[in-house]
Amino acid sequence: MATAGAVAGLIDHLDALAPFGAANPEPRFALPGILLAHAEPVGSGHLRCTLADPVGAARLPAIAFRVADTPLGQFLAAARGRAIHVAGHLRRDTYRGGDAVQLVIDDAAPVET
Repeated sequence: MATAGAVAGLIDHLDALAPFGAANPEPRFALPGILLAHAEPVGSGHLRCTLADPVGAARLPAIAFRVADTPLGQFLAAARGRAIHVAGHLRRDTYRGGDAVQLVIDDAAPVET
């Protein structure tokens, strides 16, 4: 996983590809074998997560919207501390005046051993 500065630079490059829509879909990223370090419910059915590289040196905030009562939400809540595959898109998190980068989780799957 890249450092926070590298991810922020990537977000700047992705912003240059906008606007996104039917003819120009937003880029999706797959993070294979990433550690789900933390997952907690927030708001109305969302899950706030922290993803980490396998040794825990780099971390990426993530969120899964409206998943609490879905198979994806149940999987994420149960997968804390385990390696999973994650797919999603990067966004700036400007909630409450912040300027962080987070992954918006679209899907996840267990790592088969």
